[in-house]
Amino acid sequence: MRKTKQSVGVKLVAAALASAMVLGACGSGAAGTKAGATQAAETSAPAGAADAGADAADQGAAKRDDLIVALYADPSTLCAGFAASTVVSFCSRQFYDTLIKKEEDGSYSPSLATSWEYINDGKDLSFEIRDDVYFHDGTKMTVDDVVFSYNAIIEGGYADCATSAMDHMEKVDDTHCILYFENQYGPGVECVASDYMTIFPQAYYEKDPDFFKRNPIGTGAYKFVEWKTGDYIKMTANDDYFKGAPSIKDVTMKVFTDTSIATLALENGEVDVHIDPPTTDAKRLRENDNIQFSAVPGATCTWVIFNFNEGSAFVDENLRLAVAHAIDKEAVMIGAIDGEGEIINQIYPNYFFGVDQDYQAPSYDPDLAKELIAKTEYAGGATLSVDTSSNRKYFMPTEIIAAQLAEIGIQCTVNKLDSNAWFDDVFKGPTYDWNVVAFTPSINDFDDLYALYRGGEGQNFGKVDFPELNEAYDKNHNSTDSAVREEGCNEICRFMGDHAICVPLYAQNNMLAANKDLKNVEAHPTKDYDVRSWSW
Repeated sequence: MRKTKQSVGVKLVAAALASAMVLGACGSGAAGTKAGATQAAETSAPAGAADAGADAADQGAAKRDDLIVALYADPSTLCAGFAASTVVSFCSRQFYDTLIKKEEDGSYSPSLATSWEYINDGKDLSFEIRDDVYFHDGTKMTVDDVVFSYNAIIEGGYADCATSAMDHMEKVDDTHCILYFENQYGPGVECVASDYMTIFPQAYYEKDPDFFKRNPIGTGAYKFVEWKTGDYIKMTANDDYFKGAPSIKDVTMKVFTDTSIATLALENGEVDVHIDPPTTDAKRLRENDNIQFSAVPGATCTWVIFNFNEGSAFVDENLRLAVAHAIDKEAVMIGAIDGEGEIINQIYPNYFFGVDQDYQAPSYDPDLAKELIAKTEYAGGATLSVDTSSNRKYFMPTEIIAAQLAEIGIQCTVNKLDSNAWFDDVFKGPTYDWNVVAFTPSINDFDDLYALYRGGEGQNFGKVDFPELNEAYDKNHNSTDSAVREEGCNEICRFMGDHAICVPLYAQNNMLAANKDLKNVEAHPTKDYDVRSWSW
């Protein structure tokens, strides 16, 4: 089976319009090395271990085995291979497993595959598949199911951010299969480990694909029970899970489209976990003794983009640099997201593999900004019109930056548009001079924005095209050598900063609030939450 070519526009549309999407933190694990031979069996802590005292204190009191989690949207499906959104990924992660698991430290470990290695001169990936895993309906998972799942997801095109370089998968024998790529592709293992690449039973899917997408059967820690659209999704523990049964048996994922209402429900004890509290509630949640609150810099990054199309004012590098030095990033972050974030020196999260941690992007220096603008045709001042989305995460930083640019003589009229009109202006026109965007990576790799900033790519809407930047992006895109990829990523950071290809602003915090008695629950940079790891 060969892949039907599809546009990767799905990735950028979803990323630009959704406040948060997908996946786990990118790490420094070398993609080209063979994984451990077999996954170690997980064992329970012995009785009388470290928290025996806490258990003794709870004797006589019934220990809860249920949980209510607040979702910030109703998912479109419960299988991440057929939709690109964070809420779908969160739900899907509980029902399905992937061949490879991404660990907290950024390394990769065996899951449904016991091992993997690059073959064919580093172009393709070979996997050895477990032969002791069963789906929720009691049928045994086979290599045929694995191959079918991959090819169905590749053909579908919904997960193109992970599958764009994948051609197809083929069975070798009853325990081995090969994933073929169109070319040597740096983030291959990262894509395999993403939530998109779920494994499901071929026979069940083929019987009724639409029914399957709303009634999942996977190999995961939880089994699907019921979905009442717009209200809740219920699931129950898979007692036969190959990694060990969950501690919490019955879980309800309750939909709250207004995240502030979800905060009130948490405070009132109506829900136990709020995975997306708004920044405006952070202070109150931190001060509540009945709630545990945590925050970490997340994957969603906000930055200023420029239009490099002929006739744009910002073809002039001095003008771009003037804007970069005119922006007080800290003030923008405080005003736009209540300070709940981390300043970035590149358009990627600071924890990404390949970020040049020593590089300092142009910093706030209004005097230097005025010197730079004096070298341009706008020395006497400029008047620009800026369209922005009516979504707060776009218009708030845009308005603050416009006020800061006025201090150096660039007057900007800010016009709020509905999300669709703004998207057309920025990504289909483009008619903007400068704008503010917020992207959440669909895969945790610099390659996620390859199509946006590599010259000649169809989604390079701003017409950014510099040989040095193209070469740097290609190093990461086309190699499976971690050293080569890191060098390319470092070069991307430096070139984009030195030439003000854009102005990175901040990475917004991912925050989590929960009942104080729930264990092992804390915020994750990519909201990669595994309910199986939580317990009372």
